[in-house]
Amino acid sequence: MNRFVRSGFVALALCAFSLVGCGTKRVWLQITGLDNGITEGVWLWRLSEASGTYERACRFGFAGTDAAGGLETLGYTRDCKGGNASLELRAPIKRSTSRPDTITVGLQFVNLYGTGFYKISSYGLNGETSLSESTVKL
Repeated sequence: MNRFVRSGFVALALCAFSLVGCGTKRVWLQITGLDNGITEGVWLWRLSEASGTYERACRFGFAGTDAAGGLETLGYTRDCKGGNASLELRAPIKRSTSRPDTITVGLQFVNLYGTGFYKISSYGLNGETSLSESTVKL
């Protein structure tokens, strides 16, 4: 697996911030490999209280970046288990000055499940990664 992709996945989990309660919030992610197609999207996985295993909760599929009026945005779809049908959304991005292939973006997440523990995985050109080592309470 590409070392930049692997490090990007770890960064994804580390950049998410805590969300409390239901509603639409932003999950902040740092993504590497978006421009060259290596990273096509991410999955949020929620720890099931019933089974004790992580289950897919929400998929974010990336549709590419666009620049208008000096603002660069990422197009993405959000498809969450138990939620509305897939939605097409856009979010402003910030590129790293030292690594232009790395962006930071806040994706909208509808937390229908209440507070829980989440991990993240990414999918793309090289298949799907394993779940992140880090766990985030959302």
